[in-house]
Amino acid sequence: MSEVVALSHEEMDAVWRDAHNGLQWNCLFMLPAWIKAWWEIFGTGEPMRLLVTGENGKPFGLALFKRQGQTASFLGSSDVCDYQDVVVAPGRESVFFDALLGYLQNRGVTRLDLTPVRPDAAAGGLVAAASRSGYRVQRTAEDVAVALELPDRWEAYLSELSGKQRHEIRRKIRRLHEAGPVSHHVVENRDEIRQTLPVFLQLFRTSRPDKADFMTGRMERFFRLLADTLSQESIIKLYLLALAGRTVAAVICFDFGSTTYLYNSGYDLRYRSLSVGMLSKVFSLKQSIDEGKKQFDLLKGGEPYKYRLGGKPLRLYRYGIELHKPNGSPDLTTNFVEGDKPVG
Repeated sequence: MSEVVALSHEEMDAVWRDAHNGLQWNCLFMLPAWIKAWWEIFGTGEPMRLLVTGENGKPFGLALFKRQGQTASFLGSSDVCDYQDVVVAPGRESVFFDALLGYLQNRGVTRLDLTPVRPDAAAGGLVAAASRSGYRVQRTAEDVAVALELPDRWEAYLSELSGKQRHEIRRKIRRLHEAGPVSHHVVENRDEIRQTLPVFLQLFRTSRPDKADFMTGRMERFFRLLADTLSQESIIKLYLLALAGRTVAAVICFDFGSTTYLYNSGYDLRYRSLSVGMLSKVFSLKQSIDEGKKQFDLLKGGEPYKYRLGGKPLRLYRYGIELHKPNGSPDLTTNFVEGDKPVG
């Protein structure tokens, strides 16, 4: 028999650190350190950290929601969390999702608003379970994410690009080196990240007007707290590109599992003609190949540079689940409403 347990943040952290409970933590943006930073800066409503367990308290799955009135959504926000998901133990999906839906409905939650969700997310099982139970589900295409699989050598990566893009990357690297001494430094130590993060924030703000608008004082506090928190878990890396001793571009990446996530970047507009913004990303990609990473995730948004780097698009969805069954609608296939178009 399954049971749903509400957890404190500390208890959730303990579940994550238990390597023997069988849970599959596949979503960077669900990590306790990430959620803790987000909640401290942006948290509103009622946090719901729900662990479904079976016999002897063995975990079946974990879901993180925030509740506003009768609506529950993922604990996080799409402006800083590129993906959202749930954690589930292999083979326990059915009991986990059924228990979770029953728990939410019994506590007066009438709607789930879930976004952004990858098509391969474990949360897809929650959507399927809701549809099987007769709940109305609406799916809407919301955005795209872009990622690329990494080969084991830099030259192999270049060979996978089109001839034009391969030539452009080599040409840009050559021009940068012709302009002066080039260095690409990776900062991982917590104290060093604290010292160099202001450099990133300055470059971020000055590289584009929309980035300056995005980086409010509140958002800066989140970035600082997130960097400090994730540096303790050896997850965050700050890549600094320098020309003739001056830092001209910076990239924040996260290392989680076999994937590098390129989260945000900024560059000095005075060096725009040398493509330092693009090259800072290229060098971080090369570093990931050298470190044996299997995937380079450029995250949400279909900016052209991501495709020029060889990325492939992945559609992201928003799901609305009404936790009450439509009257006179026993045919479950009619309860799934699609509102998306193919990625193009």
